[in-house]
Amino acid sequence: MNRIGFDQRKHPYQLQLRIASGFDMNGLQNRSSTSINFLKGIITKYNTNEDQISTTIKEYIASDDELKELYSFFTYDAIEKFEKMSESEKSQYDIGYYDNANLLYIMIGGDGRVTDGHRHGIYSNDPIDMALEWIHKMLPFESLP
Repeated sequence: MNRIGFDQRKHPYQLQLRIASGFDMNGLQNRSSTSINFLKGIITKYNTNEDQISTTIKEYIASDDELKELYSFFTYDAIEKFEKMSESEKSQYDIGYYDNANLLYIMIGGDGRVTDGHRHGIYSNDPIDMALEWIHKMLPFESLP
């Protein structure tokens, strides 16, 4: 089922987010992650217990109105535009950074495109960080990746 406003030419199918801190550059020691399924409008929070025996999975199904906001700013074009900005251009949008951490992401597109990367700085015009902020607004449960 496609959600109203979803366009596979403009939006990825899924965005996965995870925090990597300290010397754990791949985020492997972080037992939590969050993903957004753009096609179905599902936000999923995964949290594996300390003993790595079980994983708690919580889901939130966003409404079409809630997704409308996400679809408006999270597009391939917006991400590409942000990525092409020079550091001096980005500096005017700089609002902070992840203290001793990085936000890791994997974006999966319907055309087979898989993109991964990380963010250390936080910029007000970065679609990846804007998606994280959108998740914080939507989730009725703990929303940190």
